[in-house]
Amino acid sequence: MVVSIIAASCSPQEPLINSFVDEWRLLATSGSKNLTSTVIPTGQEVSINPNDVDFGADPTMTRFRNNVYFTSNSRSWIIVYDAERLVYSDTIFTYNELDGTSDICFANATTAYAASPKSQCVGVIDLTTGTVARIIKTPGKPQQIACLGNQICVTLQKTQMRQLSLTLAQMRSFIQCRLAIAPGMCVKMQLPMFFVSSLLDLVS
Repeated sequence: MVVSIIAASCSPQEPLINSFVDEWRLLATSGSKNLTSTVIPTGQEVSINPNDVDFGADPTMTRFRNNVYFTSNSRSWIIVYDAERLVYSDTIFTYNELDGTSDICFANATTAYAASPKSQCVGVIDLTTGTVARIIKTPGKPQQIACLGNQICVTLQKTQMRQLSLTLAQMRSFIQCRLAIAPGMCVKMQLPMFFVSSLLDLVS
């Protein structure tokens, strides 16, 4: 009796239920207020900035957990979007501490680090309050930034190389793991005219 029930449940006539959706979304900005989402592989494009949010000139997009963060050298704020619903979520104002931001990385769920070339420093951002907690001065203009364990790696523009203390694995991680737009997909970066500078200790 038990065997017949198992055989019936495994019958070829039983429909196969597959809820997996083989598609992902590509975000793109054009100008300071145009944000579009393109569904891959269908190519369907949708404008997703109905509130006319100002991202700034040439914004950089960085996804962390459920949010996408937009940074720009031309704006003293960081725009936050909900990564799942693709709607505006919050604005982190940096007027008093950072004059624009070129990149951002995340040490954990409560702390982020933003590079500010004009201010020549790295801002430590408290994500729970959406404020700049403190700044770390750098010997040059920071451009890109990445978290590596309990350290952050910063590239400085037009400065001499001060210290190269990255392993090959860390260097590969820093160059290749920027802007994970979709799960399993990374955009490789080239670093022309930038030099890898000394590491900044997060706990100092």
